[in-house]
Amino acid sequence: MAATSRWVTIVSPTTEPYADDISVALLLTLERLSPLERAVFLLHDVFDMDYSAIAETLGRSEASCRQLAARAREHVREERPRFSATEESRMKLTEAFSAVVTAALQMGGTITGEHGVGTLKAPWLEQELGEPELERQRAVKALFDPRGILNPGRGPI
Repeated sequence: MAATSRWVTIVSPTTEPYADDISVALLLTLERLSPLERAVFLLHDVFDMDYSAIAETLGRSEASCRQLAARAREHVREERPRFSATEESRMKLTEAFSAVVTAALQMGGTITGEHGVGTLKAPWLEQELGEPELERQRAVKALFDPRGILNPGRGPI
């Protein structure tokens, strides 16, 4: 079951197979907006609330709400990340993620990739599976995909 407005389709997770992907995409899109832009965008473009009612609810003028909605739509269309990370912050995040994954594996846990192994998991595959199992998986892949057409542009695991 889905509810549709002119900008967004809201999907019920129980009936749609890709609902989680859509929900995450919507959340990432909404993250690009300021709190006021997000409120106006959702209230008007998703829930079809009149600008006058939104203005009253938010304590803003109707013209201000229209401008916030226009800005929100521009930000949604831009498809840009809300924040840019420095190389230092990327390295810190990578190190922290690596520490968490390593600790999970040492405690007997596993790392899953939603669609196969996942490129983020590759650095820890040998630690998780051991070299003999990793070689068996490579052999199976080579048997079923000798020309590498099932995962073009990706290197071997």
